[in-house]
Amino acid sequence: MMKHIYLIFFISIICATQARSQFSIDVGYFGSTLVPNNIRPVIQAFNSYLPDNARAMKRMNYMNGFSFGFSSTGNPTNLMFEYNGSFASLSAKRLVNANNGQYNYIFNYSTHAVGPGFNVEAGKRLLIGGSVLYNFLSFKNYTSDNNSRQVIKKQQLISLKPFFDIVLGQQNDRVNASLRFFANIPLKKTDISNVYNTLDPENRAALTSEQLNTRMTTLGVSLILHNKRY
Repeated sequence: MMKHIYLIFFISIICATQARSQFSIDVGYFGSTLVPNNIRPVIQAFNSYLPDNARAMKRMNYMNGFSFGFSSTGNPTNLMFEYNGSFASLSAKRLVNANNGQYNYIFNYSTHAVGPGFNVEAGKRLLIGGSVLYNFLSFKNYTSDNNSRQVIKKQQLISLKPFFDIVLGQQNDRVNASLRFFANIPLKKTDISNVYNTLDPENRAALTSEQLNTRMTTLGVSLILHNKRY
């Protein structure tokens, strides 16, 4: 169903850009954080198992991300299609295995999201809009002495992404930039109990069933470069 919706939007964007012979290629970098972040107490509990000489894992306060897309321009309502990829890679270092060798424990969280959206001009330098995204979410872990990655949790879900853009420069410039403030709100919750049981087998974080069934909402800001093509 969602594939058909995305295809319709994709065709609409092509028609709109062809009619006006103007579209923009958009490339950006963004930072985001989970709100609420129920992974953080799990990582804190994981660190309590580490020996004194080990380097603790950071608590995933921040995630990096990259975006790519294209959009129609110069219309009252502009259509867009975007891809967002975000990730966090955390490691606990100087652990010792059964052979008395040192290794690192690596924990990865990543999301890949793609989908259509729109934006409208709300002021001289302000755009507001939103996207409907199809998300691929995964948690993985591995150790530096064994590069075989274990998938702890993966899920596919739909999210809504409201945003507003502050345009840096003139909107009619061929190349300009914008700051985008956004929220990515999944329509479905994610069960992180397997992540919890893997990193905290003794349940030291004492999370409730409600905390383990969490909505992986993110808030963030991105810097986007727009290159208009005629």
